[in-house]
This record gives sequence, structure tokens and C-alpha cells, in this order.
Amino acid sequence: MNETHVSGPRGQTPSMDAIDAAIGHRIRIERSARGITQTELATSVGISFQQLQKYEKGTNRITAGRLVAIAASIGVPVADLFGPEWSSGRSSDMTRLLTQPKAVKLLQLWTNVPSSYRGAILSLMYEMGKGE
Repeated sequence: MNETHVSGPRGQTPSMDAIDAAIGHRIRIERSARGITQTELATSVGISFQQLQKYEKGTNRITAGRLVAIAASIGVPVADLFGPEWSSGRSSDMTRLLTQPKAVKLLQLWTNVPSSYRGAILSLMYEMGKGE
């Protein structure tokens, strides 16, 4: 099976599969940041929950029309779903971190934490994370 390639803006040729996965990651980040569940988004664009999961994982390719519908349902411009990872054909480390469950919620809550507590919270999280 031949793999299709397209040229990115910096001359790289990321595979279509990598682009599909990058767009799926962006959909998940934007959806999660707005507190929209997979079921809610799937229902709003007329697809199954399972189909949306496949889109977010990059398993299934999204048609242009479906991508426009997803962007509209999330409330972002379609261009926002083409993040900086498109140019390299792979997700950035930050994008991977933000797709972790509750990562966006943690960042949203962080903005409400008084700065005098942030050092202590980071120390606690560091200690808890060392065990893994």
C-alpha cells in the first residue's frame, strides 16, 4: 500500500496518517478545553461516539465537511485544528501533554490558585510524580 505524502510549509513531507493524528489531537484538546464530552460533540455533528474516538486518535480520516462541522460545534475556526504540529507531521510534546485526561482542567484551575500556594503545589506534584 502506498503512503500518500503532502508537503508541509517548511518543506517536510509528513504522512497523511501523521496529519490525521495531529488534527485529531487538536480536536481533543479544543473539545476538552471547552468541557464538551465526546458524546456531546458526536451528537452535535451527527456521528457516533465511536466514530469521534477514531477521529481523535487519527485512526479514521476526517472529510473536509465533517471537519468544518466539528470546528463549528466546538466553536473554533477550522484553521485552529491545524496546529503547529502539522508542519513537522508529529505532535509536539506540549500537545501530547494536553491530551492527557484532565490536563486542560488542571491548567484552568491553576489560574485560580494564589501565587503564594503555587510553589507548594508544584513541590507536592513533583514528589507524587517521582514514584512512577
